[in-house]
Amino acid sequence: MKTGDDASLDAGTGSSTGRNTDLLTQLLNSRNQQPSTQADTTSLKQKEALLAAISEATSVLGGGASPAVNNAGACVPADGLDLRRMVEDATICTVITLRAGVTYDVALPGSDDEVIVRSRKVLIGNPIFLPTLDGSLSKRLFRVVAGGSLDLQFVRTFRGGGELIATIPVLKGGSVLVELGGRFSAFGVIFTNAPPVGMPAVLIAPDISRAVRVFGGQICNSGGIITITLSHFWVLQPGVLLREIYMIGADELVVAGVAVLSGVTFTNSQLFINGFGVGFQLAVLGGVLVCSGVTFFINFLAINASGAGILTFLGGGVGIFSGCVWNAKLGVLSHFGSASCSSNAEGCWSSRAP
Repeated sequence: MKTGDDASLDAGTGSSTGRNTDLLTQLLNSRNQQPSTQADTTSLKQKEALLAAISEATSVLGGGASPAVNNAGACVPADGLDLRRMVEDATICTVITLRAGVTYDVALPGSDDEVIVRSRKVLIGNPIFLPTLDGSLSKRLFRVVAGGSLDLQFVRTFRGGGELIATIPVLKGGSVLVELGGRFSAFGVIFTNAPPVGMPAVLIAPDISRAVRVFGGQICNSGGIITITLSHFWVLQPGVLLREIYMIGADELVVAGVAVLSGVTFTNSQLFINGFGVGFQLAVLGGVLVCSGVTFFINFLAINASGAGILTFLGGGVGIFSGCVWNAKLGVLSHFGSASCSSNAEGCWSSRAP
């Protein structure tokens, strides 16, 4: 059974302009009445808050269809395309609430374009049943441009599948690409890959002549500010036979700007890999990187690789590591290069189990 306030809230979230107008009139009349009791005062405050929310939505949308709004005044997308519209429209929905356990596929039909963030957007999920942001059918999930700010909380991301550049598969910032002047923050987020479909597609490369290039498989910072806290980068897959992977920061790449990581875990577990490059998990080419309490784990049955830094690579800029752990468990290793902790890092501990 709904109370009067519940009924008013339902009317405020509908798409009819006429109902919103009637409701605004009722609320304005009730606000002009003097409260006689404490209960009346509380009810009046609630109605004023509702009035402000409805007035803002009506003025922004110009009498069009209103986005769904929950009891806290945050927008609630119906599906992935609705979420995409809310994020890309700078005039609505600063705070977006995602439903627990729901997968939001943001891919546009017939297009691999990413979701572009031009203003401040906060996406809040559920700490127990994480909603999933699925970008596997796009080249990447989000691109944060100058002036944009994206804040993810308690969600899981399926990174994008990359794009073809001169027939070469290239993955750059599969989950988030942060451009100069952009901001990105994550709290309680799991960055991972979409579950593979079919074992043959996973174990055998469809075209062995095309080696994959990875530049920040999950996150690429090309000049913005990134803050990641209590989050997890997770790769769990058999691997790909008969194809090489060239990578600079398989999970995260910092080209410029600032990146601060606190309580973050990188885990990569595969049966086999042919990898070449630098920073099979994290690479820094410029800017500033601060890592506090970050752990780096790889677990491979067989690995054939060459490069500087199987786990992390600091090739430019400034890197500060405090209380970090590097751990590699490898069954069969054929490697040329270095996998040890940087000599200028503080509070580091590394190990390798043959």
